[in-house]
Amino acid sequence: MEENAPHITDGPLQQRKYGENDQGDDTSSRSGTEDIESREATPPPSDTGLDTLGGGMRKMVELVNKLRAAGIEGLGLGLPRIAVVGNQSAGKSSLIEAISGIKVPRYTGTCTRCPLEINLSEPEDPTLTWQCKVSLRFNKKYSPASSGSRGTNNPWVDQSVEQHLFLELSSKEEVEGALMTAQSAVLNPSKRWKDFAMKQELGGSNPMMEDCEVKFSPNVVCLEITEPGLPNLAFIDLPGVIQTTESDSEDYLIDLVTNLVKEYVKEEDCLILLAMTMKDDAVNQSAARLAREMGEERTVGALTKPDTVCPGEFQQWVDILRGKAHKLKHGYFVTKQPSQDELVRGISHAEARRAECEFFSSRQPWATELSDMSYRFGTVALTKFLAQKLGETIRLRLPGIVETIRMQAENVRMELNNLPPPATDNHFYLIQNLLTKFSVMAGEYIQGGNGLEKNKLQTGLKHNARELGKILDSLTPRIQWFRTEEEENFARMAMVREESPSPKRGESSLVISLLDDDSDGESWDQKAKVTEVPVTPHKPAPQPLNREVVVGRDSATPGSSKKRPWTGEAPTISNTYTLSQINKIIESNAGGQIPDQVDSKAVEYLAKRALVLWDSAIRGFLDACQRQLLSVIHSVFVKRFQRYQKTPLYTKSYDILEEFLNRCFERQVENVLCRIYKLEKDQIATLNEATFKTTKGKHHEKLLELRARNREDQREIKRRKLNTDISLSPKKRAVEEKKLQQEEKDAQLPGNDKYANEIELVAGVRAYYELATRRFVDNVFMSVLGEWVKAVKVGLRDELWMGLGFGEEGGEVHANCRALLEEDPEKERRRLGLEVKREQLRKAMEELNKL
Repeated sequence: MEENAPHITDGPLQQRKYGENDQGDDTSSRSGTEDIESREATPPPSDTGLDTLGGGMRKMVELVNKLRAAGIEGLGLGLPRIAVVGNQSAGKSSLIEAISGIKVPRYTGTCTRCPLEINLSEPEDPTLTWQCKVSLRFNKKYSPASSGSRGTNNPWVDQSVEQHLFLELSSKEEVEGALMTAQSAVLNPSKRWKDFAMKQELGGSNPMMEDCEVKFSPNVVCLEITEPGLPNLAFIDLPGVIQTTESDSEDYLIDLVTNLVKEYVKEEDCLILLAMTMKDDAVNQSAARLAREMGEERTVGALTKPDTVCPGEFQQWVDILRGKAHKLKHGYFVTKQPSQDELVRGISHAEARRAECEFFSSRQPWATELSDMSYRFGTVALTKFLAQKLGETIRLRLPGIVETIRMQAENVRMELNNLPPPATDNHFYLIQNLLTKFSVMAGEYIQGGNGLEKNKLQTGLKHNARELGKILDSLTPRIQWFRTEEEENFARMAMVREESPSPKRGESSLVISLLDDDSDGESWDQKAKVTEVPVTPHKPAPQPLNREVVVGRDSATPGSSKKRPWTGEAPTISNTYTLSQINKIIESNAGGQIPDQVDSKAVEYLAKRALVLWDSAIRGFLDACQRQLLSVIHSVFVKRFQRYQKTPLYTKSYDILEEFLNRCFERQVENVLCRIYKLEKDQIATLNEATFKTTKGKHHEKLLELRARNREDQREIKRRKLNTDISLSPKKRAVEEKKLQQEEKDAQLPGNDKYANEIELVAGVRAYYELATRRFVDNVFMSVLGEWVKAVKVGLRDELWMGLGFGEEGGEVHANCRALLEEDPEKERRRLGLEVKREQLRKAMEELNKL
């Protein structure tokens, strides 16, 4: 299409080097031409440049054309191409005609108003005749109403790329009219493009450009031409950059066209074909300035209209061809196209090439002074060079293109997997299958299986049970030993008077030190460290599932990547007694009148007092188990349901699970506290007599050892006090020493301890406590596994099934399923867009696999 638009200007662009075979240094006699191509004579008119490309290279060029047709460039992946730029009347349209063999509109008002993309290729079947497909590619939407809100006069906004077949042609004579109609279709955005295509097929008259709604459009008219012998080229004819407009309201067109040209020319894999007319001075052609600024290393110059140069005016063009002025890395070619008279006479493409060859071989200075550059003259030479350079660019770029397509295909696949599948008529079976898979997977994680992750819950429950055992063991009844006999007697008298064994004013504390009666002993498990932190007993409350946990993290703590295992804390309520207090308990629970006999009621009393301290430890244990169970269920739920996160199915299922798990938790709390624990508190009994006797003997022996050591410490303190008391007379000292010696002898006699019954009672209580602790922890652990966890595993699917309304008779099951799967409209749009992209990438991969 011949341009009538004003001159072209533009800004700089990043440059790309094309190799060592391009233009040479400035000082060579033929600077810019020696190292690029051979120095053969002008090739014959029948040569189209295909001989420079091997079969493999041709296939790569064809592949890029097919990738472009598949819409890959719309996915942000640039493909090698040739962009044709030039000033008004620079002969750009004639150059395009010469390369492609087609005719473009040349009438007044038919300048390039939109990008024209031309893909030339050779068919696989050499017997096929010339064919052409005209398509329209819409990548912008005309929206003048929104331009004000966007703070711009530009009425064009982005849209998803759509390409539609417009016309199919079988004759070159149809191209000119088809192009005018296609351009009119994109320049009238409010009208249906199909109406233009239908009018052209019915033989309607060609539309006038002056009647169009807009003067320029960023949408593209595409030609895909196949014919035996055609060069495998892909190039695009761009509108000229305008510098002025007819009115201020059209000033946005300056930026529109400028940005449009930049968008194509800025790509590093885009070869720029610069058309420069030799009818005007080179310095006055803004298109040349644009090419040098935006990609001098990627620009190929094409000098046109050499027959218009007057004698004596060739020097500036000789300097340009020699690389002395307006240098380009790839240098310049010269082409001669038919005159207007020849076009009117209907000169053929072959005749035009022969006339061009004759012109350069017979006219000055081409056949004389510049004869050494004859390989740079003619359309065929230019076409060969463009085909070669385009092929080289594709060869270098193709591995990156392949890898990018593969990466994008994988990203699309992963993103689609995270979105709900498209709505189908099988909603019921989709939900049924989802619930079944969820319940099976949850069962594996609850019950335990192969792998650390699946055994996480079972391992955590065992840990919690052991921690509970440690806590209960730390509450074993203990004896508080007194340092001196006076302190011990004072405490005993205080108990007799039912007074608190606290010291009188001015006296020192009675309890100087405490000896832990079993600090050296062993319990049924390792000893727990009692943390002196107040713990307020509380009722375990229902806990919500953590909705914010990321898949793969522990769901006990929002945002945490690792949860610290539960470590229980013993209540700080004292379970320590003095021997005087034990004596008081024995007397208070004596049922008979036989002296020195301990009633079993005293044992029950002390045992129950110890067991009532378990409450807060039990609740902490249950809370920890609940958190771990919720963590596992949440993790499995998110893995299975995350694709439906924006649907009612997700939120409703979550609420059902939350209510079900809390209900199971409340039942387990009641089961443990009101049944197992209550039974343990209310019924002090055991049939395990042998173990009880053995355990009691162990504790009794240990307590007697500690008591003997305590009494020895008391005598040692008395002895030191006697030796240091200077107030005693010799006679009084001798009496006291004799008493002390007698006490030491009496201590060696068996049963000679006024607290023998109390020590034996504590040994029995501790033995029973140890048996009760083991029994209780085992029973609770079995209840957790066999009742609580099992109930959750068995009931998950049924709870979801019934809660979602599938158990109701006569219900609208399929309507309910559709309602549950209604997703976020934005997600649906995103999914549809990804599916289009997936199809484009699939087609691209098919073409890659063929290569």
